[in-house]
Amino acid sequence: MRYFDSPKNKAFWEKEMAGLRKKRAEREAGGFPEQSSRQQPDRENSPVRIRVSYEELLKMEAEAMGAVREQRRKRPVKEKEKSMERSMER
Repeated sequence: MRYFDSPKNKAFWEKEMAGLRKKRAEREAGGFPEQSSRQQPDRENSPVRIRVSYEELLKMEAEAMGAVREQRRKRPVKEKEKSMERSMER
């Protein structure tokens, strides 16, 4: 309890408690000032989350793997031979 022995800390704490008491009184009166000023994020239209079903996810992964396979097929033969030589040297 040494914290409250200091007059500076005691004054700070009293100021903090006065603010908390004021908020409590407003809430008990039926107002919610901190919630009215803040808007709740829209979870359905959030740019962070995208709703995807399991089937859609599997389809997306298959398409991505197909694109990777196509790129591998399109590589020139010389690059394939070089990569084979590198793997044989190791």
